[in-house]
Amino acid sequence: MKRRLIKQGAGSTGSFTLTLPADWVRKHGLVAGDEIDVEERGNALLVGTTKGFSVPKEVHIDLRGLKITYIWRKTAAAYRSGAETIHITYEDKMLLHKKTGRMVSVRDEIERVASMECLGMEIEKMTPTTATLRQFGETLENEFDAAFKKIFFKLEDQAESAIQALKSMKPEQLRSIWLGDRAINRFSNFCMRILNKRGSIDPLKMTHLYAALVQLEELGDMLYLLALDVAKYRVKKVRPEIIAGLTDLKNAIKQFREYFYDHKDEHATAILDLRDKIYTEEENFKRYDAGNMMLLKRLEFSYDLLVSMFDCAINVTPTLGRV
Repeated sequence: MKRRLIKQGAGSTGSFTLTLPADWVRKHGLVAGDEIDVEERGNALLVGTTKGFSVPKEVHIDLRGLKITYIWRKTAAAYRSGAETIHITYEDKMLLHKKTGRMVSVRDEIERVASMECLGMEIEKMTPTTATLRQFGETLENEFDAAFKKIFFKLEDQAESAIQALKSMKPEQLRSIWLGDRAINRFSNFCMRILNKRGSIDPLKMTHLYAALVQLEELGDMLYLLALDVAKYRVKKVRPEIIAGLTDLKNAIKQFREYFYDHKDEHATAILDLRDKIYTEEENFKRYDAGNMMLLKRLEFSYDLLVSMFDCAINVTPTLGRV
């Protein structure tokens, strides 16, 4: 459809207005005075609204009979949905978290997820069989950019913590790495929550941002699993090539953070060069014991996660601004 520009005011300083289709305005329940989103895309303007976007006020989840990993996933999904109140039914018992080898009580896991990974939520009420989580503050739209960038800095911190833990080989230091992953999840979940609460006038942009967040969270998992693998495979000494590869991975995360915002090919090239270095180590696999080989595989997969996120970064404008 085509619309004519209407001149407002006199001279070169006057502005222009454009009428919107009445059917579209009625469809989205817009009235005079409502705000709409306008985003410049080359020689086009995207005009949209998130008014009437369906976000549940409250959700009910039943965690009884579930494995500990799915308990975390289901609680995090309820938070990410944007709901202001989460009602939980659970059965408190001890469960084994196979990924980390920890024995965890269901109640403790709910409390951990709420306090460490659900920014802006708190436990309002908890009984032996139920819990209620409630949003205690408004989710600020302008916090998305800050929270998104924070994920990269937390990943860099996590990589440095893993480097120091692998150098020291102290069991308590190795086990503590998973706590850093909670901080990464905290900001990833928060960003997903904002995306789900606000919607987007650009579905493609929202899709790529969400996909990037999922993969950044997975990258955080790889970093703490590196440390846990040392104990799992009874690694007596971590090879210096693994430490060097992890140091390079920290640099690659920094390069990807810069690439996400400036789209300069030099950052992508640097990441690929670093990945090639770690893959070259496979040629020397005969020198590696099973434990160090597993660590090498974790590093390779971490680099592959970064490379697979190139598509997400390419399809998102350099400055995120309004989602």
